[in-house]
Amino acid sequence: MKTTAGNKTKQSSIRVMWGLLCSMSSIDQERNNISLTNVITQINIPDAEFVKAEAGGHKGLMLQSNHELVIMFRRMGVQSLGTDDLNTDIKISLVDPIGGIVGEILNTVTFLGSSRNHGHRINMSNFTVTTEGDYEYRVSIFNQELNEFEQLYFIPFTVERIKK
Repeated sequence: MKTTAGNKTKQSSIRVMWGLLCSMSSIDQERNNISLTNVITQINIPDAEFVKAEAGGHKGLMLQSNHELVIMFRRMGVQSLGTDDLNTDIKISLVDPIGGIVGEILNTVTFLGSSRNHGHRINMSNFTVTTEGDYEYRVSIFNQELNEFEQLYFIPFTVERIKK
């Protein structure tokens, strides 16, 4: 997989070590420390919200929910990292339980100098829910040789419809 380092192109393999959905995080790149607050695995939505959206003819429900995706990337199989920064493009896709993509974000990951690990955080203020069930954020990286994004990882969470 090719990524850009300074003005040169280097062959590198980047992997996702882990990724989580949380309400807040803090990343210290200098010490490679990450603090997570309120890891999210399930979101409960009152039945009344779904009924209201369905009555209005909407195919989805836009939730106002501040949350963060925190992803730990790692450069693999590199003997000499050099001192140039390494940039690569990523795409985050939100996929609903029936396989539909309900949102996408493009972003750039930058490995500073000779660092092997990169903690990356993406802040979000809302997302679309189409139905209850299992959702996932898919993490893909751009492969310049194939000129397309390749999926590396997914971060699952569940949306529950709470009936009262």
